[in-house]
Amino acid sequence: MKSRGNKAVRYAVVGLGHIAQVAVLPGFKNPKNSELVALVSADPEKQQKLAQQYNVERVYSYERYDECLSQGIDAVYIALPNHLHRDYSIRALMAGCRAEHAHVPRRASQCSCVRRASTALA
Repeated sequence: MKSRGNKAVRYAVVGLGHIAQVAVLPGFKNPKNSELVALVSADPEKQQKLAQQYNVERVYSYERYDECLSQGIDAVYIALPNHLHRDYSIRALMAGCRAEHAHVPRRASQCSCVRRASTALA
């Protein structure tokens, strides 16, 4: 993960479904050491509603995820279906970001793939 010293970790939340709305985004209402700076989703209406609710200026489609990662993001919170975690995690790691999961994939092949990529990049 990129070094930030004592500054807040800048997060992007990827996926704005039910899990993100009830378990992830509320944690950014009163952050102590983190800042929600970007949202990634395919739903423009949901993006705008949640961006306004959480005071987030930057929103991206899934097609623009790599662009999001290049815009000063330190970590991503992946709130997508499990089968998508591997791809989005590896892309985050390759961009020098930390990847966190709203629900950790149970499939060993996905977990081991992310672990191997993380170890290789460390």
